[in-house]
Amino acid sequence: MIPRILTIAAVLLAGAALLGPARATTVEPGRLLASQSCEAFHSLKKRTNPGNVRLRIGADYPVLGRNGHDGDHLLLKVPGARPAQRWVSETCGELRSAGAGNSGGGNSGAGNSGAGNSAGNGIGNGDNASGSHSGNAGRYVLALSWQPTFCELNRGRPECRNQRAERRDARQLSLHGLWPHGQAYCGASAGRNDSRWGDLPEPRLDRALRTALAVGMPGMISGLHRHQWHKHGSCYGEPAQDYFAESLTLLRWINASAVGELFRANIGRQLSAQQVSAAFERAFGPGSGKRVALRCKQRGGRRMIAELRIELAGDIGPRSRLGELLRAAPPVRQRCRGGLVDPAGFSG
Repeated sequence: MIPRILTIAAVLLAGAALLGPARATTVEPGRLLASQSCEAFHSLKKRTNPGNVRLRIGADYPVLGRNGHDGDHLLLKVPGARPAQRWVSETCGELRSAGAGNSGGGNSGAGNSGAGNSAGNGIGNGDNASGSHSGNAGRYVLALSWQPTFCELNRGRPECRNQRAERRDARQLSLHGLWPHGQAYCGASAGRNDSRWGDLPEPRLDRALRTALAVGMPGMISGLHRHQWHKHGSCYGEPAQDYFAESLTLLRWINASAVGELFRANIGRQLSAQQVSAAFERAFGPGSGKRVALRCKQRGGRRMIAELRIELAGDIGPRSRLGELLRAAPPVRQRCRGGLVDPAGFSG
């Protein structure tokens, strides 16, 4: 009983861990000529290396970023690795300016990589916020849904059959997914049919996280978590437990902020994109509001807010700060100027 309580506490307190120092990624275009067979990590913090990838001595790799202005690790694109974005120490080779050396990258690649070349590494139209972003390193889209709008448009879904105002998912944003840019369906499961979510493998999650995910992701009852893990989590470079725990941490952080307060205070009212952007700025600092786009849906003459698409860049983990992850990402174009914060229940 005690271990379970500790596990639940760890999950519920995960949001507080985001207050720690950040490892933001700064852009530093160039190339690295490898002089050592260094291990290439997907997560620098956790030292994870899917596929046991190492640099090839003499190979020339595109440099996509650095772990902070004074950081000592570089973010590379390693062809043949899955995921392709990898962290290595700057001592692993000679750093050259962009355009120097073998700009074609023909001799670069992963050494001793067990990942292989997975098919279908482009994000499909339904889940890509900004088109194709292949090659953009350490970038993600956090998609958060407004569940009453989803249910207004999908009344027959199991998670929508009991819509009530007192339900938590009717009063806060819900998790749709966390999507690495430019990658989808990574690993051995890439060829599996994704049209029937219930037939997909169940992600390996402990009981406490599964309980928390059922609250934060109402679509779990329809197998949304299976689809998100299969399509996007498989490219995250971490186990499903970490992928969903870190996704829920980001969700809780936003729901507990001025952004969540704004939505709760305006249920049944119109909310503008400018108001949402301003709430992000108050909660997470100047510039953060420019990394958020509203997605709206129309029904019966009503335009409703359906989703927030939030751009993030950097290493997502227990020591991250959401404000810095937001500001490190590029600004997005706002396509919806605002809409109704739909209340629970069905209209008409």
